[in-house]
Amino acid sequence: MDNRLEATWINNNGNSITLRSGGRPYFLQNVSGTGNMKNNISTVRVPKQDGGHATNVVRDMREIPIEGTIIAKSYDEAYELHRPLQIAFGDKEPGIFIYRGKRIPAIVDSCDIVQQSVKTHKFMTVLLCPSPLWQEIEEQMETGASYVPLFQFPLEFTEIPSFEFGSKKAVDQLRILNGGDVPCGAEFIFTARYGSVTNPRVTLGNAFIQINKTLQDGESVSIFTHEKNTKVTLTSGGVTENAIVLLDFDSTYIQLPAGNSELHLRADSGIESLDFFVRYRPLYLGV
Repeated sequence: MDNRLEATWINNNGNSITLRSGGRPYFLQNVSGTGNMKNNISTVRVPKQDGGHATNVVRDMREIPIEGTIIAKSYDEAYELHRPLQIAFGDKEPGIFIYRGKRIPAIVDSCDIVQQSVKTHKFMTVLLCPSPLWQEIEEQMETGASYVPLFQFPLEFTEIPSFEFGSKKAVDQLRILNGGDVPCGAEFIFTARYGSVTNPRVTLGNAFIQINKTLQDGESVSIFTHEKNTKVTLTSGGVTENAIVLLDFDSTYIQLPAGNSELHLRADSGIESLDFFVRYRPLYLGV
C-alpha cells in the first residue's frame, strides 16, 4: 500500500502542479487544515442575565497551509524550479485543490519560497477556501429517462425491415444517494424528447421545483440549486439564456439530503416525453 502524500493544485488558467512526499523536485512535507472545522457563532446578551444566547451559527472559511521543499541538482536549477510554482500559485482567480481523493475550490492567499541551502529551497503556500466543504472529484449523475429495447440479438430476417430500436418509458420517481456528510445542491434538468412537456415538476418531500412552460421537443431547462450559485437557464435551438421567470413562485431550491432520498416527477401533460437528469457533487466536512 502506497502511503505517500500527493496534492494537486489546478489554477483558473488550467496550469497545474502536483506535489508528492518522497517526490522530486517538489517534495511535499505537510498539508494541514484539511479536517478541522471552525464555526462562527453570533450571540446576544440580555442585561442582568448570565451568559448569552446564540442567534446564528455558520461554518467559517478554511485555510490550508502546504509546506514542501524544492530539491534541485544545482544552485541555478533550484531557482529555475521557482517558476512552475509561481505560475501555478500566482493566479488571482479561484482554483481547485485535490487531496486524498477529494477536491475543494480555493484562492491562493500567499506563496513564499526561501533558500535553505545551495540545492534546496523551502516553499510555503496558504490556500483560502471560501466554502470549507470538500467535494467529490467526479460529478455524479442520475437519470429519470428509461428506454425499453424492442429487439434482441441475434436477429434473423430475409429483407431489411422498418422497425423501432426501442421505446421510451415514462419514469415518475428517481432514487438518489448522496454519500456526503451534509446536504448538497444540484443541477436539475428537464428535457423534452420526442414530444412536448407542460409544466414539469420535481418533488422532494414538501419541497418542489416547477417550470411554468410547455417545453417543445429538444428544449431543456436547468435549475441550479448550489449555495451561492442558484440560477435557471433555458436551452432552445442551441442557445442558452436566463430563464428565472419560468420558475414557479412557490418553488424551492432543493438540497439533496445526506443519505438516500426519492424524487417524484410530475407534469400537467406529456410526462412520457420528459427526460430528467440530476447532477451533483456530495460534500464532506473534512478529509
